[in-house]
Amino acid sequence: MLSDTVPTTYSTLNENIEDHLRFDLPERKHYAYQAAVHQAKLCRRQDISLSIVCIRRGHHVDEKFARKLALDIGQGSLYFLENESSLLKATLDDYMTIRNRYLAS
Repeated sequence: MLSDTVPTTYSTLNENIEDHLRFDLPERKHYAYQAAVHQAKLCRRQDISLSIVCIRRGHHVDEKFARKLALDIGQGSLYFLENESSLLKATLDDYMTIRNRYLAS
């Protein structure tokens, strides 16, 4: 997953689309975080690991949440990049790590 590590929206079938765009409401932020955790857990139940690559832009990076999502729940890897020039390397490193873990099991 390529992310700024800050969940900003979530989706349910029973809500109006305009409500999803109200990121400024505290309860929306809470639900967005809960939805990201829920999706990560769904991936793990299907034996899909979750790795996150974050290109740092500005100050809106939630490192604590990214660690929880990728490492604790997703059982994947976490990369923080200063710019996109390292994106290919991070992606290939993650692929090789997961591939080697799979082959060792």
